[in-house]
Amino acid sequence: MGTDVGLSVSHMLGAHMSATTMALDYLTAVGHVGATALTGPAHRRVGRLATLGILTSVVPTVTAAGALGTVADEVFFRGWRDTPLDRPVFIVGNHRTGSTFLQRLLARDAEQFATTRFVDLFLHSVSQKRVLAELGRLDGWLGGHGAALVDRLDRRWAKDFRNVHSMGLGKPEEDDYLLLTRMASGILWETVPDAPRLRRHFWSDTEMDAREQDAHLHAYANLARRHKYHHGGRVWLSKNPLFSTRVRGLRRVFPKARFVYLVRHPEKVVASTASLLHEGLGGLGALRDARQLREMVHEICLYMYDETLANLEGLPPDQLVCVRQEDLLGDADATVRGMLEQLDLDWSTPLAEGVAEAGARGPRKTHRYGLEDHGFTRREVAERYTHVMERWGYVSG
Repeated sequence: MGTDVGLSVSHMLGAHMSATTMALDYLTAVGHVGATALTGPAHRRVGRLATLGILTSVVPTVTAAGALGTVADEVFFRGWRDTPLDRPVFIVGNHRTGSTFLQRLLARDAEQFATTRFVDLFLHSVSQKRVLAELGRLDGWLGGHGAALVDRLDRRWAKDFRNVHSMGLGKPEEDDYLLLTRMASGILWETVPDAPRLRRHFWSDTEMDAREQDAHLHAYANLARRHKYHHGGRVWLSKNPLFSTRVRGLRRVFPKARFVYLVRHPEKVVASTASLLHEGLGGLGALRDARQLREMVHEICLYMYDETLANLEGLPPDQLVCVRQEDLLGDADATVRGMLEQLDLDWSTPLAEGVAEAGARGPRKTHRYGLEDHGFTRREVAERYTHVMERWGYVSG
């Protein structure tokens, strides 16, 4: 699909995605979170208040600033429209399978790959990115005091959650959150699991109308074009476990897209996903009890093991490669080289240096967890995930 045609389709599909629908989703989220913050149990109120603050301040601010920035783009940076996005790379699969490691390794090759950093989730236009870059240059000229202050603050926020997931303003991060300004990110269901209306944003392939799904993904594509226009890089790189439930839509909107599907032992995935949701969503007051957590973990994990890969079947070898986390971490050099060759991507000096550094450093594990921490057992996992373990050669224990 050519750029002009793709943009025209984006505008037409966007017409089907009414502001009313997004407004209803927003009011649904705010209403559910607000009710819990005001009347829910005490142990959830602080987290719900924090979530309410994000929904009522951060999201509208980012949305408004992005809208103003996109208007400025049409005056100063119209070249973003001609930025190709024909063969992007999507890293999908279950949470906790090595996707962050792989994204950040590939992102070292900035000439080949363009990807989002955490700070980019708040900067939706070329104009915003250029202003920030110019402020950075000015700060450097004045001695770098602003950068030093930001760095100190950056190291302090979300300190507890960083033991579960390494974060930082300048680090590559999942870009599904770009869709929060359209109230279309999969995180909405996880954050507001008691709102049935918001489920479709997580289970996009199965519970969302295809026209609405495509409208969101075309809007996402335009955000990616703007980012790629500013940062450069030949290939758009997206790492999103949450995109594992919208693979059908991705294949429609990006018919030449390349996918890396990551897989890991079910016992490790279930335990680590439970810990991730418990820390992340528990901190936001989104979890009612242990039973809800267990149900969410199994629903998510089983879908991403089964349906995600089923929805990728039929792709030729140069569009799909499956990688076991054990192979990725055990022999990153051979695994990444083979993956890139299969997907017609380049092995480069920055990638070789990244692999060498990772090998010399060894695994860094600050996050300790076990199945029993959240009421799971090896027997339960072995029974539910027998087919997964047999397919990938895993054994219990």
